Amino acid sequence: MSFIELKEVNKSFNQNQILNDISLSIEKGDFFGIVGPSGAGKSVLMKTLLGIYLPDKGQVIINSKNIEEDKSLKNIIGFVPQNSSLYPDLSVFSNMKYFGKLYGMKLKDIKERSKILLGDMGLSSVSNKKLKSLSGGMNRRVNIACSMLHNPAILILD
Repeated sequence: MSFIELKEVNKSFNQNQILNDISLSIEKGDFFGIVGPSGAGKSVLMKTLLGIYLPDKGQVIINSKNIEEDKSLKNIIGFVPQNSSLYPDLSVFSNMKYFGKLYGMKLKDIKERSKILLGDMGLSSVSNKKLKSLSGGMNRRVNIACSMLHNPAILILD
């Protein structure tokens, strides 16, 4: 069985069918992209994978478990939304600390993991700067680092 599997997933909002019998399989370690025009349902599909939206019909299976039945699966997914989910008036590290606490991490682990991630992304020198003082590209990298903080098995970038 694949690591991620969608089986005939349907999702509608107000009688507007967004996802229609979507089936796909993704193996562990694969990179997978979804492309299409604006309004095609890409974000809805990603949010369905995250368990934010539950399918009207069909199943989302991650690591052989149904996302509707095992809520802990959400903890193995990192998500980078289209629009930043960060706090511009907080420092880079304060944002990392906030997200680490959401993931249930200990402060010691947040500090260690943040140091590694910010170093890997070339952001070590700005960890004490407020987000609003950084460039758009730097903000995006901080958002990715926050999403990777808890070392997710799956990283979804919208």
